[in-house]
Amino acid sequence: MISRYSIITAIILFNLFLVVVAVMRRKTSYLVKHSTFMLVVLTVFGAVRMVTPMSFPFTRVIRSFSIYPAIVEILDRPLFTLGTVVVTVQCAMLFVWGIGALIMLLHFTFLLFKTYRQRRKYRIVENTQIENVAKRLQLGRASVFVSPDVNVPYVTGLFKPYIYLPNIELSENVIDVILRHEYQHFKSRDVVIKAFYFLLHMVFWWNPVVHIFQRELDKLLELRCDMAVLAKLNEQEKTAYLEALYIMIERIYRRSVTQGINSLALVRAESKIFINQRIDIIVDKGERKFKKMRVISLLLVTVIFLSSYFVIIQPAHILPLPTPGEEFFTISPETSRIIIANDGTYWLYVDGHEMLELDEHGHTIEVLRELINTYKEE
Repeated sequence: MISRYSIITAIILFNLFLVVVAVMRRKTSYLVKHSTFMLVVLTVFGAVRMVTPMSFPFTRVIRSFSIYPAIVEILDRPLFTLGTVVVTVQCAMLFVWGIGALIMLLHFTFLLFKTYRQRRKYRIVENTQIENVAKRLQLGRASVFVSPDVNVPYVTGLFKPYIYLPNIELSENVIDVILRHEYQHFKSRDVVIKAFYFLLHMVFWWNPVVHIFQRELDKLLELRCDMAVLAKLNEQEKTAYLEALYIMIERIYRRSVTQGINSLALVRAESKIFINQRIDIIVDKGERKFKKMRVISLLLVTVIFLSSYFVIIQPAHILPLPTPGEEFFTISPETSRIIIANDGTYWLYVDGHEMLELDEHGHTIEVLRELINTYKEE
C-alpha cells in the first residue's frame, strides 16, 4: 500500500542513505581498505527505497505527536475553492512539484539535444597510435574517436560506448590507461547509474540533498572506476595513470571544458581535495580486496535496507476523553469494517453495527484506511 505517509518516510530514508554515502566518500582510508563497493550498493538501495514507497501489513507505525501532526495540519489547510473542489496546501505543493519536474525535464532534454549537436560538429581525425592501442586492448563494441574539439577524454553511450580523446601527443602507456579508464566506466554501467540519478534529480528538484548528491555521485563513480582499473595495473602502469591525470588536470584548468550531462570524463574541474584523494588512492596501490568483510558489509546493508520497510512514520493525535453523557466507540482492525455500498457510498461498521457514513474524498477515509480492511459489498 502506498500513502502520503509511506512516501514521506521513503523520502526521509532516501536522504539518510545519500548523506551516509556522501560522508563515507570523503574517507580515503575507508575507500583504500574496502573500495567503493558498499557506497555504490547504498546508492542503489537508496534509489530503490525512494521508488518503492510502500507499507505492508507487518509495517510498524512510529507515531509523531508534535512535529508531524503540525506538518500534516499545514498540508491539509484549505487555500481556495475551485467550484466544488477544495484546493489545499498539499494540492498546491503537488502542482508546483509537477510543474517544476516538467521544467527540469524540458531543461535536461534541451541540454541533451545541445550536447548531441555539439558532438556532431566534432572534427574527427585519424590517430594511428590510438587506434593500435584500442585494438590491442580489445574494447569490445567501443568506438574510439579523436578530435581537436575534445579537451579531455570522456565516454558516453547507454548501450554502446563512444570514447572521445583529444588530439594531442601522448605516450602509448598513457593512452593505454586512459582507454582502460573510459571503457571501465561503460563496463560498470556508470552512464546508466548517472542517467537514473538524473531522473531522480528531475523528479525531486526541490530536494537540496539530491542536488548535493548529484555532484557526489560523479566523484563516487570516478573513484570506483579508478580503483577497478588500478587493481589490474602494475607499478609502471600506475605511474602512467598518474601522468594521465596530471596532463588532463592541467588541460582542464587552462581551457573551458564541456563534455555534456550524459558523459563521464577522466577529470573534471574538481576541488583540489578530491584530486588529492584520487592521487592518494593511486599511491596506496588502488583497491585492496577484503572479500569476507565485503560479504559481511553487504549482508548488513541488505538487512538495514529490508528493515526500512518495517517502519513508517505517521502523525498521532491525543484524543480528548469523553465527557459524561457523550457517546463514543473504539475502532480497531478486528472489530471494524468499511463497506462500499452498491450506490458507491462508504459506511463504517463497528461490531456489525452501522455507525457512520464516510466521505470518499474526505479525511476520514484517509485516516481509517490504514487501520481497517476494506471490503466491497456485492
